[in-house]
Amino acid sequence: MRQLNLTPIPEVQALLDQARKALMANQVTEALAFYDQALSKARELKDRTGEATTLQGMGIVYRNTGKPQKALELINQALSIFQVTGNKSGEAGALQSIGILYSVLGQPQKALEVYNQALLICQASGDKRREANVLNGIGVVYFSTGQPQKALEFFTQSLPIFQAIGDKGSELGALQNIGNYYTATRQSEKALEYYNQALPLTRALGDTLNEASMLTNIGGLYASMGQSEKALEFYNQALPIRRAIGDKSGEAATLQNIGTLYTSVGQPQKALEFYDQSLPIRRALGDTSNEAATHKRMAEAETQLKHPTQAEEHYGQAIALYETIRDNMGGLSEAKTSFLRSTISTYYGYLTLLLEQGNSVKAFEIAQKTKARSLLDLMASGRVNLDSELTAEEQAQDKALRQKASVLNAQMVKEGVENEVGAKKRFAALKEELKATESQLQTFTDTLYARHPKLAQKRVAKTATVTDISKLLPAGTALLDYIVLSQDKLALFVVTRSGVKAVTLPLNYAKLVTKAAAFRAVCADPRKDYKKPAQELYTQLLAPAAKHLTGAKRLVICPDGALWDVPFQALVSEGKFLAQRYELSYAYSATGAQAALTVKAGRKKPTQTVLAIANPDFGSSKRFGDLDNLPGQRPLTAPNRPLTAPNRPITAPNRPIDNPSRLLDAPSSDSETILRGNAIIALPGTQREANALKKLFPRATLMTGSAAQESAAKTEASQYRYLHFATHGFFNDASPMLSSLVLAQPSSGSKEDGFLTAREIFELDLSAEMVVLSACNTARGVQRTGDGVIGLTWALFVAGCPTQVVSQWAVDDASTATLMASFYGNLARGKTGKGAALRQASLSLMNNKKHSHPYYWAPFVLMGDWR
Repeated sequence: MRQLNLTPIPEVQALLDQARKALMANQVTEALAFYDQALSKARELKDRTGEATTLQGMGIVYRNTGKPQKALELINQALSIFQVTGNKSGEAGALQSIGILYSVLGQPQKALEVYNQALLICQASGDKRREANVLNGIGVVYFSTGQPQKALEFFTQSLPIFQAIGDKGSELGALQNIGNYYTATRQSEKALEYYNQALPLTRALGDTLNEASMLTNIGGLYASMGQSEKALEFYNQALPIRRAIGDKSGEAATLQNIGTLYTSVGQPQKALEFYDQSLPIRRALGDTSNEAATHKRMAEAETQLKHPTQAEEHYGQAIALYETIRDNMGGLSEAKTSFLRSTISTYYGYLTLLLEQGNSVKAFEIAQKTKARSLLDLMASGRVNLDSELTAEEQAQDKALRQKASVLNAQMVKEGVENEVGAKKRFAALKEELKATESQLQTFTDTLYARHPKLAQKRVAKTATVTDISKLLPAGTALLDYIVLSQDKLALFVVTRSGVKAVTLPLNYAKLVTKAAAFRAVCADPRKDYKKPAQELYTQLLAPAAKHLTGAKRLVICPDGALWDVPFQALVSEGKFLAQRYELSYAYSATGAQAALTVKAGRKKPTQTVLAIANPDFGSSKRFGDLDNLPGQRPLTAPNRPLTAPNRPITAPNRPIDNPSRLLDAPSSDSETILRGNAIIALPGTQREANALKKLFPRATLMTGSAAQESAAKTEASQYRYLHFATHGFFNDASPMLSSLVLAQPSSGSKEDGFLTAREIFELDLSAEMVVLSACNTARGVQRTGDGVIGLTWALFVAGCPTQVVSQWAVDDASTATLMASFYGNLARGKTGKGAALRQASLSLMNNKKHSHPYYWAPFVLMGDWR
């Protein structure tokens, strides 16, 4: 049998060398002629390696000269030959080239898929140079999807490999990419440090391509520092080099940067001259992301020139392209979130323009593309069962990462509960390690989606129109959807059956953040006076829309940003709380409200009425007794679930109110607010809740004391119409999907840990139409641009529950028991919907002078379906 040649035969190699020399001299036409000769010679002599190598070389030329589809066609032909002939090195190289193309074409999911195939081959063969190049490429994908920190992880893996093997050219690329990271994260001096290492290296190597790239990057850095003349100087050095060597992509980038510079100094007409040159190149290259960015810049210039029609056209095209890229991300949920966050200024710019033009309908529809997108996609497509596709090795790796997260979370819980000397420092260190572990888990999950494309075939949720929402809302209901447009402007959309009205709120957002947090704090402390901030926030947030609320009896509030901290029910107008004037519910967005109000086809029906889990026997500190080892040393019996962690102390049932609104990012220095014999404090009032439920619903199932087990909750929850959890809650800002409900100390031999996390709830398949989380801070989560608040409510929606009753602060044990008994009593009588039942219970408590402060009656809000 003839032995496989891993390199082209000499006759073919000579022609390939000629082609490369022509390329070095920027003679693209001559290079392609040599490649054509090499291809004919390889086929004539049946040199399969030479044929594939030539096809790949030609593909790279076409990629660099703005013909990505032709490049993809040729490199795929090369890949097939390498695979058929068993040439693993060639296969890895072709996959790497295809990964670059998919990244440029705005298909990050496909790029990661082929990069990960190449990475496995390189690691198996020990090809360090190629491995480092692939790692660098993966970093570029993460960078392009708005995840610079994740990108840096890969750039810094590749750099030492290039340095160790002496590959100066590739080292240069890695230095440049790390500099780009520091530019993106506004660390100018650090960026300049890396660029200044890279620029002389380009000249020493005679690498004009990267020299021009570095000049453009340094120009961009000076532009970001406000040094326009200095920036233009570097751009003007880069542009002729780009043109001379036929670097179309680089030419477009430099032209766009010059245009942006002119826009920033108030010369939009001059800017458009450069954008008009950049745009057709971007389009010809198939560079979707940067084509969208150019459209955005052109829209900004046209807006400066007061050309709204042209500006609207460019914004519309930019958003259409961004939406296509996002759709192509498949199962990369974190990438979708980061990408939307990195491009959201385009959406906000378009929104602002539409509002100025009085186009409320179109503005509302664009606004829906900026809120709760990942949640809605998950609700539309359902969760993915990873285990069905994973190899045993992949399952073991996934299990190990989740185990590590579980150990870290359990240790954080221990520090929060025991609160001993040095707990704050230990907690902070554990929190940082947890963040790093969650990042590793995300990277691994992205890798799984890349290796198993079937997992990534996710449907994208359709966002709502005004017509959709208007038809859905009953008479007397108004939906208020807030959007934070900028640091000095919010938009408020008021949707009723008759259509939509838009109101612009000229507010300083930084001050609003402070006011919102302060208002929540005074509401969460019965000793504080809430009246003045309650009136001020009403005046700022609702009064401008009051004329559009005539006849409304119910408000559906869709907050944004810091407004998630505002208990709207406690706002005051003309001496009355908003809760006295309206029935209130909350939603992530208008589209989120639509999803909650629309019953999914095929949704299973519950077979039981109420499951109440209350007054758990939390046990003693011994439940944490085996967590003294370092992270990763404890062999958990259920390692496939991340354990949760506290970010606030678990306090006494009628909790001391010396600092009642505090969310614990670290254990408290005041141990009396946390401890009773180094144990989690019991909640006897929750037994009252459970008993009251049993009276109202005789067929209710109660799990209390030591029976309030996590394992039982998971097993039984899917059968019930109403789920009621009356216990402590932890809010974890380090990893919001690890926020949890604290259940009973696990029985001996249990595979659970007694903490029901948001991630575990996410994995349940609930038939419940309502879940009540009668615990502290269960409405809270981490605020993310484009996604709202990520936490327990987010997980419950994905698990199939359209209604949640959750708390905005640490609640009083006794008054909560009274409120819940009243709420369920109203429901049991069957004469009101859930929203009205909660409002009546709150008003009843409010009317008791002892409980008239919002601390007692206003902590609980309804998310989702109020009916």
